[in-house]
Amino acid sequence: MTQYRVKTALRLRSAAAIEPGNIIAVLPQDTLVTETTGPQAMGWVFVNTTLSGRQLQGFVSSAYLDAVAPDLPDITAAAVQEVHMQTAQSISRSRTSGRSYPLNEPNMPMRTGTDALTKANQLWQIINFLDVVKSPRYLPANKQTFCNIYAYDYCYLAKAYLPRVWWSGKALTRLAKGETVPVTYGDTINEITANGLYNWFNDFGDDFGWQRMFDLTAFQEEVNKGKVGIIVAQRTVLSLSGHIVAVIPEDAANKAIRVGGQVTMVLQSQAGAKNKRAVTSQWYLSSKFRGFGCWLHE
Repeated sequence: MTQYRVKTALRLRSAAAIEPGNIIAVLPQDTLVTETTGPQAMGWVFVNTTLSGRQLQGFVSSAYLDAVAPDLPDITAAAVQEVHMQTAQSISRSRTSGRSYPLNEPNMPMRTGTDALTKANQLWQIINFLDVVKSPRYLPANKQTFCNIYAYDYCYLAKAYLPRVWWSGKALTRLAKGETVPVTYGDTINEITANGLYNWFNDFGDDFGWQRMFDLTAFQEEVNKGKVGIIVAQRTVLSLSGHIVAVIPEDAANKAIRVGGQVTMVLQSQAGAKNKRAVTSQWYLSSKFRGFGCWLHE
């Protein structure tokens, strides 16, 4: 069958129609898709593709596809390692400086449990500790928002790696050669934004234990077991800020939105223009974003 390359970020749909409820995933530019036997519809192609290690099938608009030669070579990601900035200074929720560093307050709650209930309860302890609505570290200021800082702190305490700083291109090249690379701000590492985190998840997420999720019901159910959830989206205009939120366990007072027993809006916690301890929204489907991804960590 014919193989195509996606010309621009393109929505993979469960039906050959532009409807908000039938989006399976957003395929990044240059994703390879293969036409397959299935339902036919004018202006649409029924395809198979692989996204973040998952096999997907659905419809894409034929207007945004370029035919390519078959048997393109695979690209293998280089092995890399976690990186955090470190300091002897106090880094706390009450400070508006030091946002590139992880928190180091005494007696911080962490996700250390081994059973689902304990881990879910510990995630709520982390949410309550971070207090995103009131903590100065996360409050918007001077037209800046700090969704990536909040997501980083949440994942850091939950022991799921999410970068706040990430290796530069030349540092990744050296790491791939097996070299020891010093952590030097502005040289071997740089701060990473929500837009950059969208690319990081696609490039490195599975290397650090993140699994791409496409079913919101399954996603929420796994988070309810105390696993760490993230939704990240990249802006269509890259000079504008992307967005990243934590997907959090349901409890007696806070629930995801379900229709016919299926989750349509997962439960989320976020910093941003409006900080929310717990909220349900489909913000990532806005035309402001060129692509989004849902990710789960054990």
